[in-house]
Amino acid sequence: MKTYAQALYTAALLTACSPAADSNHPSGQNAPANTESDGKNITLLNASYDVTRYFYKEYNHLFIKAYQSEHPGTSVSIQQSHGGFSKQALSVANGLQADVVTMNQSSDIDLLEKKDW
Repeated sequence: MKTYAQALYTAALLTACSPAADSNHPSGQNAPANTESDGKNITLLNASYDVTRYFYKEYNHLFIKAYQSEHPGTSVSIQQSHGGFSKQALSVANGLQADVVTMNQSSDIDLLEKKDW
């Protein structure tokens, strides 16, 4: 399960770093709203639950190292936003500009889907 979670998180972050158009946004904008990128410097915001705080603290540096090895000269930083179950989903639904949302409660995922996140 741990390997699956890591793979899922890596895929989500790689997607967030990708310059491809975002099919979830009708405007076709190239990056999620909070992603700051000048092609060399990328800042991402991951919204997640409090219980994942320490996992991502240890995992983010592994992702950054892997991403930078595939994209030399690129600087990546990952900011974290942690909150309780449902509270964090409500924050995102009400405007928190997260690039990556990592949640596992079906009610939280359903809420974000209804908000067309």
